[in-house]
Amino acid sequence: MPAHVREQLGSALTRSLLLRGGVLCVTDHRGMAGDGTVLRPRLVAVSSLDVARVRSGKDHDGPLCHAAVGKIAGAPARALPGLGATTQRVVTSVAVPCGVCTWCGRGLASVCPSRRFPGMNAPGYAASGAALGAHGFAVLPSSVHDDAGLLAPFVAGAAEAVQRAAISERDYVTVLGDGVMGLLAAQIAARANPRVRLLGKHAPRYSLCERWGIKHRHVREAGKRQDQDVVIDCTGRAGGLLDALGVVRPGGRVVIKGPPCQLPGVGEAGIEHGRLMAAMAERVEVVGAGCGTLAEGVKLLAAKAVDTAALLTRRFPMSQAAQAFAAAGDRENVLVVLEVSGPAAAPGTVGACESA
Repeated sequence: MPAHVREQLGSALTRSLLLRGGVLCVTDHRGMAGDGTVLRPRLVAVSSLDVARVRSGKDHDGPLCHAAVGKIAGAPARALPGLGATTQRVVTSVAVPCGVCTWCGRGLASVCPSRRFPGMNAPGYAASGAALGAHGFAVLPSSVHDDAGLLAPFVAGAAEAVQRAAISERDYVTVLGDGVMGLLAAQIAARANPRVRLLGKHAPRYSLCERWGIKHRHVREAGKRQDQDVVIDCTGRAGGLLDALGVVRPGGRVVIKGPPCQLPGVGEAGIEHGRLMAAMAERVEVVGAGCGTLAEGVKLLAAKAVDTAALLTRRFPMSQAAQAFAAAGDRENVLVVLEVSGPAAAPGTVGACESA
């Protein structure tokens, strides 16, 4: 670790939220890695990815959570060229590419084979200080509030899914899934096409669709007439593709917006081979969507292209991390916020993973 990073982080000890022996604990943690850029997180999101990480019960080497908003406390000139080394307010990326491989050089950083997933297979940001790579964040403009900025990586993923869908004004479009990704994708898609509808499973979230003027139904109530031109699957489940193939028309397009990496300890049944082959015979185009570009997510937030305030449904201090993870697994909530800054949480156990 560079000397200036040790100085900024105070002997390389930070107050972090870790998973040890299936238990969530706040502790003083060592061993962060990065290129010398120091982040002081203020807010972190507790998403379905983070809940899956905790529910797996497997120890995690470093802090949890992948989406954070905070300030740059120190960085070498090469890390933030032309932006200044301190006080930059930033949002972190879901996936951190290496920035030097052939794929990154071609502008395809989202498929970098060496990319890391903070909070999953690399240290996350639920800590009083974190070190991150030069390609792991984007600067937030002053017009984007911290709360909205926290959703930038989710907006980026939803925007890529809609872009891959190539929606026209005449298409009939269905978004599957009423999690944060589906709700954002429906908003973005509706800007291009008034026929967008959302199929979900959680009645409390239908009021959000009504607020945005987006048609909505329970997925079981929707007829499988194979009459939709485009289906964007934001469920993150293998079964979501089967639902999508049940409503898309022959010759239509299905976009799969899955999680950025394999969720630990979460198994999914395989797609029924015969149904998939039938879809190919019907000339259904199935395409994938990745994490998108973080800068595009920030751009859409700055343009106020999506409503984010309604998606942040609960917030907790770091000392109530167990309650935060439990709330994040509750269908009543869309996205839960954990406040990292403020009074420091005392070291100690905060809850078992079974409570999340």
